[in-house]
Amino acid sequence: MTFKPCVDCVRYGWEMDWEKEETLKCEDGNYRCVFHAPKEDKDKFSEMNKGEEERKYKFLKLLYKKIGRDSEFKKCNLRGLVCPYEIRCSLDTRINLWDKIDISASKIESFFVLESDDSKPFAVQEIDARSITGGGVLKIELDEIVELFVSIKDSTSFHLCVQTVKKINFRRSMSADDVVLEFDKCEVIELNTVKCKRLSVWGEIDSELRFVDCESKSKADFSINKWRGKGIFIQCNFVSGVDFSGSQVVGEIELNSLESGGEINIKGMVADTKKIKLRNCGEDVISRIVFTSIEVKYLYFDNCGFPDFFRWESGAADKIKQKIDCYRALKAQAISEQNQPLVSRWHRKEWEMRLNEIREKRPRTFWASLEWLYSFVSGFGEDACRAGLVLLGLTGVLLFLSGVLAFFDNPTRGLQTTGEYFLQCLPIFSVAPPVGTEYSTMGKVFFWFAKLLLSFQTGMLTFALRNKFRRQ
Repeated sequence: MTFKPCVDCVRYGWEMDWEKEETLKCEDGNYRCVFHAPKEDKDKFSEMNKGEEERKYKFLKLLYKKIGRDSEFKKCNLRGLVCPYEIRCSLDTRINLWDKIDISASKIESFFVLESDDSKPFAVQEIDARSITGGGVLKIELDEIVELFVSIKDSTSFHLCVQTVKKINFRRSMSADDVVLEFDKCEVIELNTVKCKRLSVWGEIDSELRFVDCESKSKADFSINKWRGKGIFIQCNFVSGVDFSGSQVVGEIELNSLESGGEINIKGMVADTKKIKLRNCGEDVISRIVFTSIEVKYLYFDNCGFPDFFRWESGAADKIKQKIDCYRALKAQAISEQNQPLVSRWHRKEWEMRLNEIREKRPRTFWASLEWLYSFVSGFGEDACRAGLVLLGLTGVLLFLSGVLAFFDNPTRGLQTTGEYFLQCLPIFSVAPPVGTEYSTMGKVFFWFAKLLLSFQTGMLTFALRNKFRRQ
């Protein structure tokens, strides 16, 4: 008996033996085989007129038989397949030599390609899975994939677990070695160990998007996205940096144990307070973050190292005011968190930027500014050691000048009165001159300035010591 050809087999190029392959007339008037018939018509076939479990077993047995035949030609044409069950392809189904798996225009509940336990790994060059629907799962565990084309809609979970990927394209390809992801109504998307030349994510992210141990050699692009769910990046390496600029974060983004060889741009991002979380990141990574005072309130640091120098500090001199505002915002955040060591760090950096601003405006006379004086006498109120050394040096200078003044006022007793003159310089002492003599006008002025200088520097030392012990 010869059956009428399946309309979808003809359309999608399936090779079938119509003397053996049964076809039935569907509601639209077209004849279809058991592989292309709608789900509700599958039980009408003679081999499928059984209970649900037996029907599932028989259908998958027929499907794997076809897969086994196709594997002899290093290809598998599953285009237009209607499979209400999950497909699990492994060594048992002999697909380890395929060059191409094509399931475009298909309706598959879920599709698994499992890693072979054979000594020969999979060498799949292209998987076309553009119509996986029905809340299914696409899980790929292979050693190497050159190109992967996928479109996932209404999926509860997408899990990509591969060692090396040169191209992954969700809906459309950009160029060779690109990874472009577009998601629509997915709940959980996890990519593990994805290594590519360029990684991009576009559109509105409603789901939890998780990247684990992924690597992008060119600058990764996550800009101009709306993150309603969570974006989690764990142990990812962005060799040339990553761009989040202009993104809107309704949920949160977490960068955990991140590595980056280029800048991490978050300028222009919009988020709720502390919704951009950086965890377990080293000084080098933190130094590469590019942000302004506006984005500071979105940042949350957990177990991160902080650099002495942000890389954006080397930018144009006309943007020093922005840098000052940025450090002031970081200091305000540290104060709100009662993190005194960070308060000290950002306070000093803010004043260093102020001093740099003055140095740019008047390079020859910047040392005459109050900012330079504040830096010299106490390290902006944060260096007790410097304040102590300045006080000690000032005391030595005043002792020497006291001796000079004593010699000019009384040449015969200069050395004997040096101690009296020096004690007169100290803020807590007021020594009367010897009987029958008076301090000269120059001496009185000298004593007044000496008391003022020593009082000021003692105050700077006290202030620096207070900050040191308070902010440990």
